[in-house]
Amino acid sequence: MRSSDKSTSDKNKNENTKDKGSNLARQTRASCAKKTKDIPRECIAEVNQSNACLEENIKQSKTERAASIDDAAMICKLCNKKFPSRKSYWAHVRTHTGEKSYTCHICGKQFIQGGSLYYHLKHVHDGVKNHACDICGRSFAMKTAMEDHRRIHTGERPYVCHTCGKTFKTKASLYIHSKIHTDEFPHKCVYCAKRFRWRQQMLGHLTVHTGEKNHMCDVCGKGFGVKNDLTRHKRVHSEEKPYTCQQCGISFSQKRYLKSHERVRLGMCGYSQESSRVESDSN
Repeated sequence: MRSSDKSTSDKNKNENTKDKGSNLARQTRASCAKKTKDIPRECIAEVNQSNACLEENIKQSKTERAASIDDAAMICKLCNKKFPSRKSYWAHVRTHTGEKSYTCHICGKQFIQGGSLYYHLKHVHDGVKNHACDICGRSFAMKTAMEDHRRIHTGERPYVCHTCGKTFKTKASLYIHSKIHTDEFPHKCVYCAKRFRWRQQMLGHLTVHTGEKNHMCDVCGKGFGVKNDLTRHKRVHSEEKPYTCQQCGISFSQKRYLKSHERVRLGMCGYSQESSRVESDSN
């Protein structure tokens, strides 16, 4: 047999095989369809309902399993605080560890939270301050910062400690204060045995050992180991007086001056420790 005849014969065989396969598939589908028609509608509905229930149970089981994992994973092992998401959980964990995962690409300053980096970029480098205090005119990059500052003028203290009843102008101040009611001192000095409730407190203490004074006053050149000390000092050069006597209305640039006024004027301006509590705020 010639090669051309052989290839023609093989081609015909392949086509016949395909036709047989197609016919068999059609017959199988027709047979299945016929069998399905023979099944009562009630049975089909029952099977569909069972399948739907099975899928729902599987879905619910996965959700409950994930929830149980998340419930266990979303509790801080250091302070037992619970969080609704992994993102908020890990952001909180970094407040204990001091890990600073967010770095400013302009000056290299590092931050624990992304929101702090965002605020830093807008406030320091971009100079964008669209939110102005309607009382003194001071501008802020973030609306929340402006609202916290404005309470210095109004005296509003909406944040209340549920343990002792003290009130605060900012949520951050309440959070810092709440540590007083715990026995936790998680921040240890690397030079001595002292421990501190707050990381910032520990960092300020470190300058006692190192002698570093990296925070310089741009007016007089005086150096400070802690930024808060510099902020307090700069009020000497300004008219800002954020600490106000709740009874007579006299304002002071530093908290210690207010405390001194309260002791001297006790009974003269109607001040009493029970009727008015003055607590320092971050702004």
